[in-house]
Amino acid sequence: MAFAICQATLWEATPGKSAVRTNKITKSAGLRLVVVIHSDCPCSEATLENLQSLGESSLARLNPHIVITGPHATAGSESANVKAAVRLPHASVEFCSEADEFARYGGLTSGQCFLYGPSGALQFSGGITAGRGVQGNSAGMTAIQAALHGEKGPESAPVFGCQLSTPGGRA
Repeated sequence: MAFAICQATLWEATPGKSAVRTNKITKSAGLRLVVVIHSDCPCSEATLENLQSLGESSLARLNPHIVITGPHATAGSESANVKAAVRLPHASVEFCSEADEFARYGGLTSGQCFLYGPSGALQFSGGITAGRGVQGNSAGMTAIQAALHGEKGPESAPVFGCQLSTPGGRA
């Protein structure tokens, strides 16, 4: 029993792979938060809950764009992640294949966030949870809060989520 608890704790605290590219985006009127989520990753429910916890006014300023990939990445999906993303205030939601996501954003782990400033420059790349499925304070949430206050925050943080590939998904 103690071994199983230790293994579960180790898994929760083990980050996934970081994004392989972080492109600059076009200038915008404000911040832009791109979040890549796998439709079936249970770890990413905490990412979406953390975003929801920011409140409607902060989300309006972040202009969140949620990119959903995976086998249930469709508008009518019963996936908890899809439902949560669609309900997120002020968020646009994009459904795409894993190959398309990788080509556009370079995310490798569900929960990968890219926060861009008004100039289009990347301000933060990483996750916004402190562990797999762990909601609450984290380096990524600190980065978002700092950006919302016009301050410099952490530039990166580990991403705790499932790999963004379904067998055959990148083909």
